[in-house]
Amino acid sequence: MNLVALREVLVKRGNAVVSTSELSRFSGVNQRTTLQYAMRMVKKDLLLKVERGKYSVSSDPFDVAPQLVFPSYISFAAGLYLQGYLDQEVNAIDVVSSKKHSEVSFSGAVIRFSRVDPRMMFGFKKMKHGGFYLFVGDLEKIIIDILYMPRKTRMNNLSTVMKDADVKKLLGFAQRAGSEAINRRLGYALDFFGVSHDIKVGSATKYKLNPSITDKGIYNAKWKLYINDEL
Repeated sequence: MNLVALREVLVKRGNAVVSTSELSRFSGVNQRTTLQYAMRMVKKDLLLKVERGKYSVSSDPFDVAPQLVFPSYISFAAGLYLQGYLDQEVNAIDVVSSKKHSEVSFSGAVIRFSRVDPRMMFGFKKMKHGGFYLFVGDLEKIIIDILYMPRKTRMNNLSTVMKDADVKKLLGFAQRAGSEAINRRLGYALDFFGVSHDIKVGSATKYKLNPSITDKGIYNAKWKLYINDEL
C-alpha cells in the first residue's frame, strides 16, 4: 500500500495513536514489513514515534495522551483547559488510568499518568478534538480527581469550575468514590463556595485539605480538616 494512502486510512479512523499490530492490520503486511513501513513513514513525517511500538498521525499531545493506555482519560488542569475553563496553556498533560504507565515526552509536552483504583475509572466522556477523538473527565469527575490527588494541580482551580458543576452529579460521584477524605474536602469546598449539600463527617480521623503540603494550616472542627491550601 502507498504510504500516503495508508496514513489517510489511519487518520480517517479518528484515533491519533496506532500500534505496530494495528498498523500491520491496516496495511495488510506482516510484522517485520510493518516495522519497515513505520520507519519509512517516520522518516517522511507521515507518522511520529511516541514510544516503543506506538506511533501517531497527530502532533498534538492532547490527541495522543489518552490513547497510550486503556482505559484512561485526561483530567486535572489539562482536562479543564480542554473544556475551556483555563486560559493558560498547560505543558503537562495528566492522564488518569487504572494501569501503570511511564511518563512520556511528546511534541514539547510531558504526558503524566496517575494510576488509580479501577473503582475510580468513571465519569469521563468522548470528545472531538480537531480531527480526532479523545477521552476527558466530566467537569464533576475532574473536581473529584483534584480532591483525591491535590498534588496534581492547584486547588484554587476549583474556584473557576465549581459554579458550573452539577451538584447532584458531584455528590453522586463522591459517594461512588467511597473516600472519606474526598467527602471532607468536598464538603468544605461546597461550604466555601456557598453551595448547599448534605455531606456529613463519617469518622473521627483528621485529614489535610492538601496532603502534599507539609504545613498543617488552620484546623476546621466541622470537617475535621486542616486547611493548608487556598481554594
